[in-house]
Amino acid sequence: MKVLFSVLLLFSIETQARVFNITESSFATYFKGSYGLSNIKKDPYGKSSGAQTEFSDSVDFNWGGEIGFVFPSKDYSFKVGMAIIAPHSPSGIKGKDSGGAELMSLDSSVYGFFPVAHFEYYVAKNNFGRTYISFGGGYGKVSLKNDYTLTAAGDALYSTPNSFSEKSSQYTYLIETSVGYEMSFVQAVTVTFDLGYRYSAARKLKYDGAGDDFSDGHAEGDQVLDSDGKSKTLDLGGVFTGLSFRFYFN
Repeated sequence: MKVLFSVLLLFSIETQARVFNITESSFATYFKGSYGLSNIKKDPYGKSSGAQTEFSDSVDFNWGGEIGFVFPSKDYSFKVGMAIIAPHSPSGIKGKDSGGAELMSLDSSVYGFFPVAHFEYYVAKNNFGRTYISFGGGYGKVSLKNDYTLTAAGDALYSTPNSFSEKSSQYTYLIETSVGYEMSFVQAVTVTFDLGYRYSAARKLKYDGAGDDFSDGHAEGDQVLDSDGKSKTLDLGGVFTGLSFRFYFN
């Protein structure tokens, strides 16, 4: 009985020693996924081919992902990583004239890649969790690709090839602010929920190579213009919510 009691006591002490205390951690890695409303709507393609083409599909939400490192202290954390924002574009988008005749179909994709840094300040905390406000952002590249395929009616209306692609990009800023809660999950792993707003706008996209478009074609480095002569603008911002896991090394 004494031997059994001693074993149980030692096990209990060892178990208590392994209890994770979030306030004593000093380094972690993390990965994060996010989902949010998109401000981009039809901007990647809606005005490229002129007023005679109408598109019913719109980009309504953004996917996001992030991976990096966390350096926590008593009252705040500093986080650095790499983030991606990917507005969700439906495939096979149809462009039709005012009478409903199909002129073209297209696949459109937009991606933003950003090295990022965030500062998190803890407004409330205990041994098992903490509430924080976060400010941060980065500077990276936004890329746009539109792949067009014209129908017979589209061929008759436009002077472009039956099938062609437009690729463009721009370096721009990403700014984010959010409020979140981090709590213990298992062992030295925590789970974090946050809600915030991000801003990132590409207003001076330039073509990544010469090619065809709905005007007279373009050269590499030319600024991307819509059919109304204005610069094409992509707004990757919007309200978002995120879920992340952090893996601490005490």
